[in-house]
Amino acid sequence: MFGASVLLGLFGAFAFVDCQKILQIHSFDQTIDHATFVRRWFNAGTSIPLESHIVLSPSVPDRFGAQWHKYPVLTDDFEVTFRVMIKAPLDGSNPRNDQGFAFWYVYENVTAVIPEDITHESNDVMMRMAGKGWGLFGYKNQFKGLGVFFSNTKFNSAAGTSELKPSVSMLVNDGSRTVVFPNEIPTQFGSYWNYRSEGLNVRIRIQKSNILLEAKPDNHSSWLKLGEITSDKMAMQMTSGGYLGFTGFVAADKPGSLPSKFGQNDAVHIDKVVVTNMDSRQQGEEQVADASVKEAQPSADPSEFLHDKSEEGMERAEGQAIKTLSRMIFKLISETEPLKKSLTAAVGTLSRRLMAMERAVKKLKEEIVTLSGHDMDSEYAKMKEELSQLSSQAMSDVESKKREFETLKTEIESSLDTKNAQKRTSSAQVVKTLHEVDMKARDLKRQVSSRGSFTVYIVIFCLVLVVAAGIALQAKLRRWEKKHLL
Repeated sequence: MFGASVLLGLFGAFAFVDCQKILQIHSFDQTIDHATFVRRWFNAGTSIPLESHIVLSPSVPDRFGAQWHKYPVLTDDFEVTFRVMIKAPLDGSNPRNDQGFAFWYVYENVTAVIPEDITHESNDVMMRMAGKGWGLFGYKNQFKGLGVFFSNTKFNSAAGTSELKPSVSMLVNDGSRTVVFPNEIPTQFGSYWNYRSEGLNVRIRIQKSNILLEAKPDNHSSWLKLGEITSDKMAMQMTSGGYLGFTGFVAADKPGSLPSKFGQNDAVHIDKVVVTNMDSRQQGEEQVADASVKEAQPSADPSEFLHDKSEEGMERAEGQAIKTLSRMIFKLISETEPLKKSLTAAVGTLSRRLMAMERAVKKLKEEIVTLSGHDMDSEYAKMKEELSQLSSQAMSDVESKKREFETLKTEIESSLDTKNAQKRTSSAQVVKTLHEVDMKARDLKRQVSSRGSFTVYIVIFCLVLVVAAGIALQAKLRRWEKKHLL
């Protein structure tokens, strides 16, 4: 009896292990190489596969990222476990923009229907997606299947504003309902939970008539139930044949707000996904060999050449360096493009303001001429010309007086140094000569003083005119500024 019980227990244990079969094609971790990953998963937007994780949403405004599997899940009883890392803004502040990410299990091959223009455009990304009906976390508002939403914000419909209040919720839609973000997120199937700034493990059990959502941080040992959808609350049954995917978004800056920069929103990284088939009676996934996928899509990724050669033992260190460099360049482009966009917009705004100011100044000038009846430009030019002539005249007078001083000096030296002339000239003549020299010097001094004083008065008068004109112009500008906004 005891032996039978042991055998029955061992049989049950083996059966339990057998039924929990990991779907290798749908799972990945840090050990998967890049070429194999891109054969199985489709990346769009800002989703970037790196060496240790997948960047789903970088900290960049007006961007979305998507990661969709290329092959369906062939069981209606499976479990998805994944780990995400949410990195808060670098300065410790709250995110500037609305944002979030989502897990999907939907009944269409998204890689075949995603609009090509929204995967390549870098301007007004979220507005373009919303216009095409793809405004729900980077996917369709009218989807068919399961969506699990991780949202940073809660929308206050009465005030029309959003507040930072992270939540995790889910919804089953049969394709007839249009889900609007942020008004209808979070849904009734979920919880408010601050999952930011820590490693988060999520477990989703998907069955035909029941969906269970659990999560736990890295530093917790037990799973926390966040929500459950039972059969009576499901718009449709969850059958096999759906496609897995992850999407994330960061909303554009609100009109009138200051442009946000890189590092002022959360960044979302995914480093592990494990999909487990919970029903051994179902296949779970296609038995697709990577080689056949490669032949069907020979130009899917340039790095496949390096992967092929590595299988033959011919890959060199330079090949790995090239792959790493290409990923770094792609990451750099995706993160710096918003900065370039913001800079271009700022330069354009500044140019428009300068043009408007130039037109306003011209209009002001015309109004001043009309009101005053004087052309300020011509008057200033005339005043400048007169000041220049006055300066030239003063310099000419200085040179003339300098020559007269030189002549006087020569005459004095000549009268003092000529001994023969001193002998022939009486003392009375010498006194007379010196008296005449003294009179000339005094007269010359008076002329110089008079001319110098006159020049100073003229310059001071011109400066007073310039200052008065400037004060009048400034007063006019102030009055005009009150009347017209520059």
